[in-house]
Amino acid sequence: MVGTMHKWAAFLAALFFCGSVLADQRVLEQSGVHVFPGSSIAMRDGDIILNTSASILGALNSQYGFPRGRYSHAMVYVKGADAAGVLLNYEDDGLEERQDFKLNLSNELALIRPRRAPPPDALIAAMKQLKARPLQFDYELRWPSLESNTTYCAGFISQLYRMAGLPDPFPPNGVDEVTERYMERWAMENLGFDIKQTVSPNKILTSTDYELVAVYIPEDIKSSVPRIIARTVTRKMQGYIEHDHMQPTPPGAGSQLLISMANLGMMDKNILAMMPEKRRKPLAHLFEFFSVVKARVERHLRLHNDVAWKEQDVEEITAVVADQYRDRFFTKSATH
Repeated sequence: MVGTMHKWAAFLAALFFCGSVLADQRVLEQSGVHVFPGSSIAMRDGDIILNTSASILGALNSQYGFPRGRYSHAMVYVKGADAAGVLLNYEDDGLEERQDFKLNLSNELALIRPRRAPPPDALIAAMKQLKARPLQFDYELRWPSLESNTTYCAGFISQLYRMAGLPDPFPPNGVDEVTERYMERWAMENLGFDIKQTVSPNKILTSTDYELVAVYIPEDIKSSVPRIIARTVTRKMQGYIEHDHMQPTPPGAGSQLLISMANLGMMDKNILAMMPEKRRKPLAHLFEFFSVVKARVERHLRLHNDVAWKEQDVEEITAVVADQYRDRFFTKSATH
């Protein structure tokens, strides 16, 4: 009886806590204060948000950038002394300023905060300087100098902080940090891409100048399915290439058509067309493999909608489906 009462007390306490957090969050949002999802933590000038991704490119970034980790993208929140806060999101289509603080809640999120508050309006001033430049997305994902006009998500934030006189959240990879792996060599030989230079968004998690304040994880497994599939497919592709000594087969008719259209400049704002030409053929093939596996797994889950799937279940199903399509998209390397 005593044990039962303790369980009820713990349940009621947890219920009260969750209710209090949600109530505090609603009050703050109604007053115009931006709040980190699933908490009552008000956003501050200089807060950085990391997030996961359901895309294959995001999975490749988080798994092969340095250091490896869960997160594949970074955004930054800036707030002037006399201005409303804005979330800066730099992606391949340019800089987006989210006044409404809209976030994709199907992704996992992490709130990172500088241990030393930025000087008032320092980040706002740096943002104005960067916005005045003809910025272009860098598909090589190289750590940018202060003068560089080519950058990417973590690189943009790195520039912003350095221009504001603050510690770099995403400093360049040191020689002693990076241990070359098979996939680094494969990427250089087949994609012309030096992964070792890519600073992963996960790097800020090891910084002593910044602290992890909160995380958000979606409760509904359905919203996480695309991310789980992308991560699992990426690992399977690595296994085929690195451990099974395989190479992607020549692109199919559909992929070849897209590559030809991209090469002729017929595709505007398409991710494949934005990639360097040397990288289009292998990436188109990997995109197609990912799309086929993803569609098959999602169909299987829909047909068994009554099952309470767990993350491990989705990973196992994806791995089985990927193996079924392996020999259609990969072949034994001629050197083995």
